[in-house]
Amino acid sequence: MTHGEDVAARFTGSEVRGLAALLSAVGDAERGRLAASLREAGETGEARRVLIGHCAGRLLAGGDEASLVPFVRFWRETEPEAGEIPVADFVRLLPRADGFVAQLAVETLRRADAGGALGDDLFGEAVGALVFRLEKRLVAAALTWISDTMPRKAALPARGRVDAALDAVAAVLAQADPAHLDRAVRLALRLAPHAGERAREAVRAAAEELTGEPRERLAAAYGTGGPREDAGDGQRSDAGPRAREDGGPRAREDGGARAREDAAPAAGIAVRPLPALPAPIASPAELAAELTALGWDDPPARFERILAGLVELAHRDRPALAEALRPWWRRNWNDPFDAGTYVNSISGYDREIRSLLARCALAVVSPEDSRDLSAGFGERPGAWRRREEGPQAFVQERYREVIRMLEQGGSRPVLLAAPTEPTGHVDAETLVDRLERLGDAEPLPADLEQALLRLPREVAPETAGRAAALTSAAGRALAARLGHGPADPVVTCRVETMERTDRYHHLLRHKVREMHATVVPPGGVAGTPAALFTLAPEGTPYPGFSPDLAWWPGVMPSHREVAAAHLLECLPSCMEDTDGQTAALHALAHGDGPVGRATGAALVIGLGHRIPAQRAHAVDALLTLAARGQAPGEDPGWALAELVRADVVKLNRVTAALGGAVHAGAHAQVWAMLAAALPGLLPAQGEKARAGLADLLALASSAAALSGARGEVPALAAFASRRGSSRAAEAARALHRLLTA
Repeated sequence: MTHGEDVAARFTGSEVRGLAALLSAVGDAERGRLAASLREAGETGEARRVLIGHCAGRLLAGGDEASLVPFVRFWRETEPEAGEIPVADFVRLLPRADGFVAQLAVETLRRADAGGALGDDLFGEAVGALVFRLEKRLVAAALTWISDTMPRKAALPARGRVDAALDAVAAVLAQADPAHLDRAVRLALRLAPHAGERAREAVRAAAEELTGEPRERLAAAYGTGGPREDAGDGQRSDAGPRAREDGGPRAREDGGARAREDAAPAAGIAVRPLPALPAPIASPAELAAELTALGWDDPPARFERILAGLVELAHRDRPALAEALRPWWRRNWNDPFDAGTYVNSISGYDREIRSLLARCALAVVSPEDSRDLSAGFGERPGAWRRREEGPQAFVQERYREVIRMLEQGGSRPVLLAAPTEPTGHVDAETLVDRLERLGDAEPLPADLEQALLRLPREVAPETAGRAAALTSAAGRALAARLGHGPADPVVTCRVETMERTDRYHHLLRHKVREMHATVVPPGGVAGTPAALFTLAPEGTPYPGFSPDLAWWPGVMPSHREVAAAHLLECLPSCMEDTDGQTAALHALAHGDGPVGRATGAALVIGLGHRIPAQRAHAVDALLTLAARGQAPGEDPGWALAELVRADVVKLNRVTAALGGAVHAGAHAQVWAMLAAALPGLLPAQGEKARAGLADLLALASSAAALSGARGEVPALAAFASRRGSSRAAEAARALHRLLTA
């Protein structure tokens, strides 16, 4: 037995802290001998597989530098091959890991890329994450990676990789950091002949913010301005590419919404649609492949598809499904199984949706292990669990009830709440079909509640008639929902003063101004809907946060204002991050139901994100609402003034994002927003104009001119009449002249 095999034998199936103790205790020479023996074993060595797996898990879990240094050294010395690297997980490290771990991840991913283990999408995600890091060396590493993977003389990679590279280059151009600007310009020029239209538009949009020679050189290669055209997904500028969409469901004047029933869709606005849903999973082999390929931050629709397939295939032929899942089970769960490894882990096996889905599959393959794990977490109805933000506890319960069913040997022929639309909606006719398939079997409680919440607001009379003929309790619940229509809660929104704990010292408190929504459920609504339709600001020490905001619009796709109220509790905590939480706003806009102040405030917070590519999701949401004639009127303007005065958002960021919306055709909606915001943003007599006001007023002039707006704004007239030659004063006079000409 080699030294490496001896060590692996002692740590196989044990918690990774055993390996931590070993690597921390041995010296450099001993660790080097261990790594050398593992290199000699090659990819087929069992000791190598075990120790590399444990080391990767520890790096992914994070921690302080002192505890991670031994793992970083061991990883470098062992030199994992491309096939041994969990590439998707290492890509997800890049936005959040400490600098020295992120540098290791770059080295590892470049090795995997050279071995063909990194596709274009993951390459784009990796370099896109790096260019938004604060460390200049990591931004430089991204540009070097792009340069090296795009050879000058050999044939360039496929269009997808070129466009992914240019998305990252455009982000560097938008930042206009002198340390990287010249190199980014040279890369953009080098790749220009091979760029697709979507990538060309991203570079054009970034170049328009530059000055002098860089702008001129890029304009010569990419052109200037021009309409936004659809060219697929990926990182985008604030008004990135969108596919055209005309019309859409009309907003209703309920729950404080200001959108009107007769509001006409805005012509000429291009909208980025949500990705279409793929076909249902058809076989155990397909399900095993999908489960294996699933990433931590894949969209909710992919999780929903796998869960629905798992339930249906387990009902149809559980032994065949278990056999297909067995290789996945051996790769992902310890053998022999030790529930304590997962119960005591920091990886969230009782909370993270990916882990809960994996536990659903575990309950199919090895129900006894699954029962041990659930017992360790105390997962039984009524058991205590940590508080989750917003609708997240409900999302988790849907997975837990499937786990319990499979652990007990039960099954259902169909999952009622599996979405039929990208928004998360469930077609009413399809839901009637599913209930008929269910027959006398009782539906899973949370599954039924979710299915009812996902019904569209309007249903054909013949579908309601079919539902009325169902005799089961679930059928009667469906008939009642279709007969009475959706019940809308009352949503109010205002700035509150909250006392928060200092992030660096838990004994220090400070008062902050925050935007909060209050949601009061309508009478007669009980159970899960009442819980989701209830929200009140809490005096907790910390602001709300959840890593799973993308799920929330799909929980209530017919209640946008309520979903926005929940998002509003957590979005401010994400405004400096690179994890894409503002994508929830784009999904929200594609739903249905009232929009009002909560929606307006959530949009403004998204427009104020630090990163332009993240603001783009909020711009997409604004354009979607505008194209459908559902933009929430003056509410975003009210929210903009309140949030700027409360120092929640920065005016210059919002102005940059709204400029993209104007360029994309939403000039009327932007003018309505700014006209409502100006009275709260203009300085009172004797006050100094706030930073960024001049640029906002210039944008307001552009939007007003394009909209043909006329009429005096009293607060603007008062400010324009004062003496002074500041940029803000001159911009105010220009806007006033335009409106009163």
